[in-house]
Amino acid sequence: MKIDLKLNEKKVFVFGLIIGAMAFLFIYGYKILDVTYDAWLVNDGGDTSQHYLGWLFYRKTPWTFPFGLVEGITYPDKFSITYMDSIPILAFVFKLFSPILPETFQYFGLYGLAVFMLQGGISAAIIYSLSQNAKASITGCIFFVFSTVLLQRMFVHSALACHPIILVAIYLYFNGCKLRSYHKDTICWTLLLAIASVVQVYFVPMVLLFMSGYYFFEFLSRNWYKAIIKVSISIATTLFVMYLMGDFYGSRNFEVGGLGEYNSNLNALLNDQGISFIDHLLNKNSSGRWEEFAYLGFGIILLSIITILHIIENRQWKSFKKEYISLVFIIIIFFILSIEPIVKIGDFTLFDISYPKQIESFLVLFRANGRFMWPIIYLIMFGSIVYTANNRKMGVYVIITMVLIQMIDLNQDIEAKRGEWKEIAAGRKEELSLQSSAWNKLNADEIYFFYNPVGTTNMLRATFLLGKYAVDHNMVMNDFYVSRKSDVEIDANRREEYSKLLIGNVDKRKMYIFSSLPVDLINTGRLHIYNIDGIVVGSASKIIGAREYTKGSNLDLINQPLLGILNGEITDQGRTLETTGISYGPYISLGVGTYHVEWVGDNLNDCMFDVCAGKGTNIIDVSNLRIGDERADLDFTIDHAYDDIEIRCINNGKGQALITHLYLQNQR
Repeated sequence: MKIDLKLNEKKVFVFGLIIGAMAFLFIYGYKILDVTYDAWLVNDGGDTSQHYLGWLFYRKTPWTFPFGLVEGITYPDKFSITYMDSIPILAFVFKLFSPILPETFQYFGLYGLAVFMLQGGISAAIIYSLSQNAKASITGCIFFVFSTVLLQRMFVHSALACHPIILVAIYLYFNGCKLRSYHKDTICWTLLLAIASVVQVYFVPMVLLFMSGYYFFEFLSRNWYKAIIKVSISIATTLFVMYLMGDFYGSRNFEVGGLGEYNSNLNALLNDQGISFIDHLLNKNSSGRWEEFAYLGFGIILLSIITILHIIENRQWKSFKKEYISLVFIIIIFFILSIEPIVKIGDFTLFDISYPKQIESFLVLFRANGRFMWPIIYLIMFGSIVYTANNRKMGVYVIITMVLIQMIDLNQDIEAKRGEWKEIAAGRKEELSLQSSAWNKLNADEIYFFYNPVGTTNMLRATFLLGKYAVDHNMVMNDFYVSRKSDVEIDANRREEYSKLLIGNVDKRKMYIFSSLPVDLINTGRLHIYNIDGIVVGSASKIIGAREYTKGSNLDLINQPLLGILNGEITDQGRTLETTGISYGPYISLGVGTYHVEWVGDNLNDCMFDVCAGKGTNIIDVSNLRIGDERADLDFTIDHAYDDIEIRCINNGKGQALITHLYLQNQR
């Protein structure tokens, strides 16, 4: 197809939209665009399930002020939909139309399509505005629709995949001067900053930094106060929008740590973390943390090297425009923000910055600061593409070649994602659901979790399934996977509720969910404890047909989610321990009494068995220890309650040991 070199920016934008749509459908297919198809969201069992359930609870929450409040997830507290990463602006819009929408409605598939289309359209428009080269613009946008960081986030941290916000900020930085009449540029910056706040707040400082760079020279001029007024208007408007969405609602008495755990690495732009086809051919095995990931792709790396060498060879730095000084500062600031406070190259730590407590308490609000490397990725892409298009007669062919290299390099990762989504579309991926009819016999108004929902993968998946159950049955929950909540307060309430249960004060309105068998509660006989679909459930009333744990029964702990294993493997036969392997946990609560423990398996002769608390710091005396090849048992007595009892088996032999059952019985 012959492309007219006189294509204007709008037509190039449309071509980019089409390429973005084709890329999306190529990877994810059509099925997720069906707004009534939500199985892929419910069965994800990760962040995508969290985002979808946030929308479900928000949809059924009565309108309040502020408008973005969600209730029923951390009952009795309310909080903003912002903290569920449910793309608040779309949640708000579709909540307005909720009465006329289907009973099952999801917007995440359409959102993904829109992101890819805008990623292609805006990137093509930026390249064209800086090069006036239509072929380079339409070809170059392919780099952006297959951006590694975009592919990493889409349908994982969906809101964080809205990278068109970054691209619009870049477009305004370079082209905002065309809109200076009637302060249209200020209006655009204000709108973009406000939109960023109702998509994902991590985009707010990114936009703000580009906007500050845009007004950089005005800050240094005699009219500096005008620049301050413009920026202040944008910030004030954004804060007002955040207030309307409830971002500042309620107590902010939550603890957020992790500064330095989610920063970037000095090698991030070159570290593919195992997705590069080139590294696969070279039999390399790159690794790194999730938030460090910022791989450019081999095509862009080569194009950047060619660009740098050409600049040096032709001394083109001499023609550097002073207008780009602010751009240099933007890149430096983004780079510093992304790598602090623990500066590393690979696994080697260069230095660790220690901030005063007041500064750290502010920085921790954006603790996943490795994300600030994303604007640098896109600026490198634009710089190398535009420079090549503007400075070489064969520039467009160089860009086409690098696109091909980039696609070959990322092919392994793209095909893996395509395969996964084909499995989802075909319904062949494991579906998670609550199967037992016992769930229909439970009559409660609240699901009460006696564990932190993100404790383990199994616990998190159970939490999501129960979250969907709560939505469908108009129930509330005391806790959930939320990015901003008061865990200290929730844990204090849990301890108080548990104390009530121990003395028999059972709330008939609540369905109690436990991470492991609450043996001390079973022994009181005041709460009915069941195993339903692998989930430990407590109820005030008996459930006919469900398996109940009763006082004095021989409890098998082998499948408890907090029963850990080190240097071993869990199979259908049981828990296989290699030499020096350890089975530990399950961190259960036990009251005063004498208990009998029995291990059943094979090759247990050379194993060591003990009971402890306090994560191994408090060894409990045992008696009647007997060890055989297929069976080992012991007794222990405790004179006060513990909430983290571990029953351990350590394989000190030369071969494998197998544990098929781990029984616990209360003797008195």
